Amino acid sequence: MIAGSASLVAAGLAGCAGNADETESTDRSPDSGANADAGNETEESESTASATPYTVEIEPNDPYTFESVPETYGVGTSPFIDMGIALGIHPTATTGLERAPLKFYDLLGLGFDESQVTKIASDAESGYDKENFYAADADVWLISRNNIGRYVNWDDSDFEDVESRTGPFLGTTLRFAPQAAVQDDPNPYTMYEACLLYTSLSGLA
Repeated sequence: MIAGSASLVAAGLAGCAGNADETESTDRSPDSGANADAGNETEESESTASATPYTVEIEPNDPYTFESVPETYGVGTSPFIDMGIALGIHPTATTGLERAPLKFYDLLGLGFDESQVTKIASDAESGYDKENFYAADADVWLISRNNIGRYVNWDDSDFEDVESRTGPFLGTTLRFAPQAAVQDDPNPYTMYEACLLYTSLSGLA
């Protein structure tokens, strides 16, 4: 779950803060710990309150404002599914998994469970069906409209219909090949930049 990454990062930050407190001088007033706890609770409450709504902008899509942190996502078989699995965030839906590096997920013990994934296409590059998107009901689609448009004849109303009944399309191009192969649809981001953008969906960035 995308929201899960936010919890993991928050827990790590909390652990670091705890270690720092232990190294401070113990020469404090008796109620200073209580005051510090109260302050921390206030800061945490303010941080949570400011986390949503928040806006994410990923080219070539329009900025999108989330009212709450998305908990499920759909993705094509691309570097983005690898990013999600590496972070321990299991997808709700994918295209066909024939090209996905499932054996490496198994070897690394990453806990990928194909039976828990709704297929939104018959394979990696064809068979997209709107009914599959509705069935998956993901909070966000990490698939670009341009990529889907290569294989099915959808117009803007088709995408808008899926978005109105599920979540927004916020995918981007991320193909690593000789420049000539992607010159008509160049990558707007490096792999590192794309990873940072997708973690921004958690509301932390």
